[in-house]
Amino acid sequence: MLSCCFEQPFTLFFGRTLVPYLHAVYLSCCGKLLKQFDYFEGEAKRLMDLNLALPAYEMVLKAGHTFNLLDAHGTISVTERAHYIARIRAISRNVAQSYYDSRERLGFPMLKKHEAR
Repeated sequence: MLSCCFEQPFTLFFGRTLVPYLHAVYLSCCGKLLKQFDYFEGEAKRLMDLNLALPAYEMVLKAGHTFNLLDAHGTISVTERAHYIARIRAISRNVAQSYYDSRERLGFPMLKKHEAR
């Protein structure tokens, strides 16, 4: 059984508990988080190759969240942190361009005619 130094459940305002927060920050495995980050980044790239911008965007959000957990753990150094941020920024930029290209292929269907370029 996993022992924890927190005997009683924490409560925030409005009665919400901190159990999910405690798990995410203190009990998650750093090795698995590193693998998950690589997986989410790879999935985003694969989905962009299939012209699926919105599912790729979800993978970018998951990669960003995983990075935040790694950063909260102190798992990554300062130089690695800059590298991870650059990786997230690159895939975010690619996903945004992929979404724009997909809307352009459709002729920007929700754009009003007088707003067209």
